[in-house]
Amino acid sequence: MTWPTADSARPSTISRSREPCLLPTFPHTQSAHCESGVAANLLTHRGLPVSEAMAFGIGSGIFFGYLPFIRINGLPLVTYRAAAGHMLKKIAAIPGVSLIEKKFSSQAEAMAELDQALDALDGDRDFLKAGDVFSDDLIDGYIALKMKEVTRFRMSTHPVEFDMYYSS
Repeated sequence: MTWPTADSARPSTISRSREPCLLPTFPHTQSAHCESGVAANLLTHRGLPVSEAMAFGIGSGIFFGYLPFIRINGLPLVTYRAAAGHMLKKIAAIPGVSLIEKKFSSQAEAMAELDQALDALDGDRDFLKAGDVFSDDLIDGYIALKMKEVTRFRMSTHPVEFDMYYSS
């Protein structure tokens, strides 16, 4: 099987501008775990049919860790799953697959990006409602919850501003 290129993939656009984000052919499939389910859905959408179990294996999602020096309720820590983000990074290392990860140098920059993403979500939500996965009420509630975070940040006094106007 050949890996799909951007030109051969099914039509979809992901826009960071204020224009709507359209993913009309994205097939949402219910999954048991977040990261492996997301990986399987995205790879399948781009033309590589992969089950959640296959994505879990490709991403090396399982391992064994015994940490006797870390105790929870008096018992040593035992783990069987990779840390969050590990599977997607392993899958992104496959030739032809790319993952964009953004880190922000300031909280203001991150909040501005979140604000743009919420605007785009509010403007284009049909792909989320396909198959009765999400309702308008649920999407509106999520946007309202996240907008509270944006608003709280915008209304916070910066330490320099506080020093300039409120300290003696």
